[in-house]
Amino acid sequence: MKIVKILAIIGFVLTLVINIFQYDKTVYGTDPYLSKLVKDAEIYSNHSTQTTSDKRVSLLVTNAKAGTSVHILENYFAWCKIQLPDGTMGWTDEKNLQIPGDALCRHTNNALCGLYDQPDARNGKQLLRLKKRTYLTILDHKTVTKARGYETGFTKVKAPDGTIGWIKDYHIERAGWKQPRRIKRKEWRYNKNSFINKWTGKDIEKFTKKFAEPSAIKNDNGKKIYYFNNIFLYDRNRVELGLKLTVVNNEIENINRSHRIKKWIGSFPLSSFLRSPLLNNNFWYFLSLAASQSYDKFGDKVKAKYQPNGWLRWVIVIVVGSALLSFFFMLVYLPYYLWDKATFRASEDKTKANNTILMIAVLGAIVLGYLWFVFLNVNFNAFNNYFLLHILFCLGMTTGFISKWNSDLMYNRCTRCRFWSGTHDYSELLGVTESTQTTTYSDGSKKREKGKTEHWRDHRYCNRQECGHKWYIDRNFWSGWKRA
Repeated sequence: MKIVKILAIIGFVLTLVINIFQYDKTVYGTDPYLSKLVKDAEIYSNHSTQTTSDKRVSLLVTNAKAGTSVHILENYFAWCKIQLPDGTMGWTDEKNLQIPGDALCRHTNNALCGLYDQPDARNGKQLLRLKKRTYLTILDHKTVTKARGYETGFTKVKAPDGTIGWIKDYHIERAGWKQPRRIKRKEWRYNKNSFINKWTGKDIEKFTKKFAEPSAIKNDNGKKIYYFNNIFLYDRNRVELGLKLTVVNNEIENINRSHRIKKWIGSFPLSSFLRSPLLNNNFWYFLSLAASQSYDKFGDKVKAKYQPNGWLRWVIVIVVGSALLSFFFMLVYLPYYLWDKATFRASEDKTKANNTILMIAVLGAIVLGYLWFVFLNVNFNAFNNYFLLHILFCLGMTTGFISKWNSDLMYNRCTRCRFWSGTHDYSELLGVTESTQTTTYSDGSKKREKGKTEHWRDHRYCNRQECGHKWYIDRNFWSGWKRA
């Protein structure tokens, strides 16, 4: 147990360290490339058209005219994050932008990712299978109407080996830069009130050092509204997403939301109190050496920056894993340990009968089981995920604690003098009950099994000479089924 405590302390320290050094960061700060809008475009706060859901929100930021010069900052499949001359930032479909001269093959393990002799992979002949990320020169573009009326885009490209053919737009991404600008973002979760109190009035540059560049920026009558899609604020039974920061003179004036949803677990008493950003925002892969990956010229993760030797890697995994598991074990163990000690102290009061002590243990187990159930649901796989697993885990701890105290009181605490002086005398077999079970299978065959239940009586006595009380406990032992 001493080793577990030491490992738990190490796990707690690691948890604090991880929280201190966690932040969103720009992996590559490549300069944005210049393009322009080829048609009137709608600019959104996220990489999708206007939508709201339990996990994502996208709002219209502004409209921009064709011919407007823009800087392209990021890309996400067919969506590009752009910045207008007035500083407005947001996402638009790449079809609204001037197509750069190059495209980049998106997939490496898709049999349909290749060049075809016509703009329809189903009827065309594959001229070249693209098995790795490849830069392609764009020659032409065509939209094909399918049988059900929906349109699919195809681009005519030239491969490095000179092959010319058509490729589905889905398999390529526009490449205005040889080294894409890339930002690593995490999903952050905080209690609403504490988050607002912490950041209101602070400099926006300090905020973006922690949470990186915003997803969108809107100019609003001399003020700027910054949109962040990876920060979730919890307010009782509501989750606020699509964070909006109103900024005046580089200072955060107000923090608001784009969308709000309700979660049932937030209605449980003490759910807000038990929610811990320390655990919600613990990105454990921060400790993984293999997760510190390098990037190639395409911006793809390729390998670990440092991969230790096999034995050293396992030593690190075992030590760090044991520390974190010990930390979470202590989170479970410590409350029950303290209540067990409190119940035992109450049992030393000779005025309290065994039933009273058992009631104290039962009430404590129920309260702790409830608190742990809420704690799990608001901090790990928040809300609906793994609900059944959580409730079974908490019921198991609750019933186990109650059963342990019920057994201890029956066997070890004398009901007369109320000392912990119960001692085993002897056990006698009262009888055996046999049962027969017949199973009939679909082919008509039958299997007959027999089982027996042994009825035992355990005799106990108080080892205090001035008491000498005797009692017994009846119990049953099931031997299990055996083929007859």
